[in-house]
Amino acid sequence: MSDNKKVKKGIAGKIITGIFAAVVLVSVAIYAADYIIYQGLYKQITNYPAASESGIPAPEKDKNGEWTFTSDRELKILYLSNIHLGCGAFSVKEDRKTLDRIADAVYSQKPDIIVLSGDTGYQSSFRSGNPNNKSGIKTVINLLEHLGVYWAPAIGEYDSKPYSFYNADYISSLFSDEEMKYCLYTEGPKSVDGHGNYFIHIKDSSGKLVKELALLDTHAYTDDNLFETENAQTGLHSNQIRYYKERIDEVRKENPQAGVLVFLDLPPYEMREAYTAYLENGNKDTADVRYINGEINEEEPFVNCSETKDVFFQVASEAGGLQGIFFAHDNNSLSLNYKGIDLNYNLSAGDFPEIENRSQLGYSVIILKSDGSYEMQKINTEK
Repeated sequence: MSDNKKVKKGIAGKIITGIFAAVVLVSVAIYAADYIIYQGLYKQITNYPAASESGIPAPEKDKNGEWTFTSDRELKILYLSNIHLGCGAFSVKEDRKTLDRIADAVYSQKPDIIVLSGDTGYQSSFRSGNPNNKSGIKTVINLLEHLGVYWAPAIGEYDSKPYSFYNADYISSLFSDEEMKYCLYTEGPKSVDGHGNYFIHIKDSSGKLVKELALLDTHAYTDDNLFETENAQTGLHSNQIRYYKERIDEVRKENPQAGVLVFLDLPPYEMREAYTAYLENGNKDTADVRYINGEINEEEPFVNCSETKDVFFQVASEAGGLQGIFFAHDNNSLSLNYKGIDLNYNLSAGDFPEIENRSQLGYSVIILKSDGSYEMQKINTEK
């Protein structure tokens, strides 16, 4: 081997060794920061007092592994979304504010049930500085279990990204941990696509079903799409829609007057359709669209949803009982009634950089009335 080749080989070897060493050092730094920040946030959580008991009887699990609440009074749901807890060096300040916001909401509202419709973890490891998506989600779990309120989560787009350490299967297993006392999550049938397609049943003391809460997986996470070149926003799959229809048929047989509320991460295509019609009519109601409250903060196309209809809205409307669909994903707070169904954006519980309009920060309270109807109030925490 010539002297030049030996020199080149030596330089290449040093470069490779240097790159390897740099990767190891960065990995060690990330893990160390993750551990320190996670422990710090956990300490913050343990300093919160437990929430006052709402007085609702403990739910019972049915043959499908789903939960049933029994109550003759109104029930209050605290609806949280876009929590986006990163548990990273770049997001720790916002994470602390977010934990405070959630704890304050629980103390002030005294909910019976908390519903999370997805995006519990941070939207990007590049924003938080931590690709360990388990840490942020586990921190929220620690918070809700410590506060001691029954809670029901869905998996959203940013809970599992292709550059995150853990995929959606693992995130689902976190929510399925039987050691948790207050989590209402159910994985759902293996024959149905996604994670966490499940129902929560509300009955009165006579055993009459009065309300169904449905949580469905809209599949926007991108576990196997490293550069996110494919559109993951496919909405609900056909077997999920069939499953929903079958379950609601059972509900209707039990009580045709029972109301149904559906919680998703991604908005349905019909929210874009409804807003487009409202916009084209000069921000005025149409024959099919009625403005309720809120606003659009996103730029065109305004509503980020599946690019094609998944027929869920049509099937769910025809199945009967559907009163409202609740979702987040976007930085919007608009609610519209479309063809008799309320389509409701939630506010954002997480204090993350994309929120420029501070009126978007907050949460919603949903009151399940004893007569089967519901009311929703959006509460901005930045006034």
